[in-house]
Amino acid sequence: MTYIIATFEHLCAHVNATCDAALLDLNETSALMRVPTAPPDDRQMTVVINNGEGATLYLPGRVVLSIPQTWEPGHAHKEHHIVVEFVRLPAETIAALRHFVASHSLVAARNAAA
Repeated sequence: MTYIIATFEHLCAHVNATCDAALLDLNETSALMRVPTAPPDDRQMTVVINNGEGATLYLPGRVVLSIPQTWEPGHAHKEHHIVVEFVRLPAETIAALRHFVASHSLVAARNAAA
């Protein structure tokens, strides 16, 4: 069996070019991110990802899920995990996104007996 594991947390990501975010998962249709505040009310946003090699991806989308994270009882919700579904990506952007995900993925073969 083969597993593809993408690692993205070391990359610089922004939401609407103003909010730093941790990119937890990424594919050609959506991104799972950890952001410091709740998403905007209109739920429309652009995810901006810098790959560290000078290339930047601009991915317009909308928030389809937002989950406040509480780490200790009695503390206010500060961080949110959000899922951004990309909308109306041009073919060139989809191709660049596929290449980006593939270049940051580790393919690990797992022996069926293990």
